[in-house]
Amino acid sequence: MARVADLDSHIGRRLRLRDLHVFFTVVQSGSMAKAANQLRVTQPAVSQVIAALEHALGVTLLDRGPQGVEPTIYGRALLKGGAVAFDDLKQTIKEIDQISREKFDEAFARINENFGHVFTARPGAVAHSSSRAGVIRSQSQTTTCGSCTDATARASVAPTAPAQSAPSPRK
Repeated sequence: MARVADLDSHIGRRLRLRDLHVFFTVVQSGSMAKAANQLRVTQPAVSQVIAALEHALGVTLLDRGPQGVEPTIYGRALLKGGAVAFDDLKQTIKEIDQISREKFDEAFARINENFGHVFTARPGAVAHSSSRAGVIRSQSQTTTCGSCTDATARASVAPTAPAQSAPSPRK
């Protein structure tokens, strides 16, 4: 059991998603120079990431040759496990996005229930009342929520000081 805890700690301190992404790009492109070009970094930076991964895992991940690089048996294992991890992470991010959209939709519906009259005001209808009650700005915007599109009017209210008449100049 202590070995599993040590392994979790080791992975957390030594492996980063960015490093796995670099490794995947190197294998996909077949060379560190091509990977560096795709990632818009220098070739030595890519080499350092690969060397750090190999050091952290204690194995050689790539066979290097004049024709480029090929993953070793350990590299293929990391590709397989890394792909599963990335797929799981992508799915989790999609779930978080869905939850976030649902929460936004719920909040917007509550706001619309309570303040729907504010959000349905036409932009020109309140332009002249800004000096008394506050400034109301609205802009029509089409938003996409889930699988439906809905044209909504967004309004924001910025309070202003009540209009005061300026003192007349003394003659």
